[in-house]
Amino acid sequence: MDKQEIKDFLVGLGCKVDRMGNPIMNVIKVNAVTGERMHKKIRFKLQSKSVRVELQVPNAESTTSYSANSWIRIDGEYYSRILKAEDGTVVIGTYTLNPNTRSA
Repeated sequence: MDKQEIKDFLVGLGCKVDRMGNPIMNVIKVNAVTGERMHKKIRFKLQSKSVRVELQVPNAESTTSYSANSWIRIDGEYYSRILKAEDGTVVIGTYTLNPNTRSA
């Protein structure tokens, strides 16, 4: 897969595109033990030869609103090594995107 194919796939899942052109997905996870719903943002940094998958986390030491959150890399892969299965599932490193998943 190339950069444009990945971007089209992510936008098709309902990702918003930020001002830098990076798709951002809102994910809701449910804790299996407590049943608590957790809202998370995942950003896909599309670079020339690879894609990075990043998670937004709160920055406790921040004193300004623009730096209240930080992005940490949770995965990444070169475009040439991204797998797309017959059922439409895309695997970026160890991060799996199912075509039935929708951004919240």
